[in-house]
Amino acid sequence: MSLRRKNKTSVFRTGLVCAAALTVFLAGAPVFADGMPPGYTEEMTPLDRALMDINGIEPDGDNTPVPLTPQEKKVEPVQATPPAPEADATAEKAPVPQTAAPENRIVQVQEGTSFFGLSLGVYDAFTNGQLAGAFNFEFQPGVRIIGKLQPIFGAMLASNGAMFGYAGVGLPLDMTEKIFFMPSLAVGAYKDGAGVDLKKTIAYRLGAEIGTKLANGARLSLDAHMITNGRSLNHNDRTEFIGIKYTMPLQNFGKKKKQKLERPY
Repeated sequence: MSLRRKNKTSVFRTGLVCAAALTVFLAGAPVFADGMPPGYTEEMTPLDRALMDINGIEPDGDNTPVPLTPQEKKVEPVQATPPAPEADATAEKAPVPQTAAPENRIVQVQEGTSFFGLSLGVYDAFTNGQLAGAFNFEFQPGVRIIGKLQPIFGAMLASNGAMFGYAGVGLPLDMTEKIFFMPSLAVGAYKDGAGVDLKKTIAYRLGAEIGTKLANGARLSLDAHMITNGRSLNHNDRTEFIGIKYTMPLQNFGKKKKQKLERPY
């Protein structure tokens, strides 16, 4: 009897302890009105919406059903840009405009320009003692022989009556941009007058001129030539003319505006 009472007392105590522990646990746990934790938002599924439509129930607020399958993204069509037309390979290309050359590079080629020269000097200055004043005029046509040789035609007149008319060729050479040199050879008719007697009418003229080219295309030079009968170079067979020569283009006569020349020959 005593043992049974003890067992009942022990069972009672154990149950009391369990009840107390459950009470403490329930007292410390949060109480939810609807059995769901705070911050929970119920999402409406298409099935919920279908049931609500059947029962005539309107959803609260903006509660739209969540789609069961992912929605497809709307792809906006992109208008394709048409390709640029290919250039016709056979089409002619437009000419490229050329820049005008600077003025200092422009060379005016004057084909067919003739020149006239006048020399003032002395006759028989060194050889036979027949010194006399003289002048020489010369015409150079605007043509070339064999591409380089300049034809020359001229005459010399001395104050003592000596005369010499000639025709020949010269070879104009540019020593520098301003300095020129032209050797020449000619043949002609000579008359001694009161000067040196060469004992022949046919005579030869051999010499050269050296000088500078001027801005208007003319040139100023030293003109020195020997006149010989062709037998020898002894003083009895020759005489000479030496003077200052001015040569200018014939086209400059009567023109006020100066023109550029390629060269004075």
